[in-house]
Amino acid sequence: MSRRRPRPLRSPDKRPAGAVIRVTTLVLEATVVTVITKKWQGEDMTDDTKRSVTLRRTAAGRYVATHPRGMELVVGGAEGFSPVELLLTALAGCTAADVDALTSRRAEPEEFSVEARGDKIRDESGNRMENLEVVFRVRFPAGETGDAARAVLPDMVAKSHDRLCTVSRTVELGTPIKTLIE
Repeated sequence: MSRRRPRPLRSPDKRPAGAVIRVTTLVLEATVVTVITKKWQGEDMTDDTKRSVTLRRTAAGRYVATHPRGMELVVGGAEGFSPVELLLTALAGCTAADVDALTSRRAEPEEFSVEARGDKIRDESGNRMENLEVVFRVRFPAGETGDAARAVLPDMVAKSHDRLCTVSRTVELGTPIKTLIE
């Protein structure tokens, strides 16, 4: 039999503003397991640093990506995103989530779209993307709250780019990729 005893995490940490952290201790027979859950922007994330997706081939040139929570996304084929489009989607999605969370506290946007774009290059050094850009198109309502959101928008975009967006930071810093065959 298991029982849960939630208690708030009181230690100061560097979590995103608005993050809710819950510590749950599970007592499973003689074993005690503590799970720290971060709830940020509607997602539960365990306190480990590992993130993963699994890609499974479903047909020639067509795959399904699955994340640990079970959501699936079609990659390739006529109806799926290309890997390059997914990279651009990750860039736009990551920074959009940051900026939206930070600006919508002041005013709900009337329009909020983010476009990621770049040039796909093929040359003697191999395939890659260059000239990557992330373009925000955001409109807030007239009035004091809209003015407050407009005032912080440039700073929030810069904070996302310089510090918060894991995807763009990873691309810009050039993280090595280790490829394994199991």
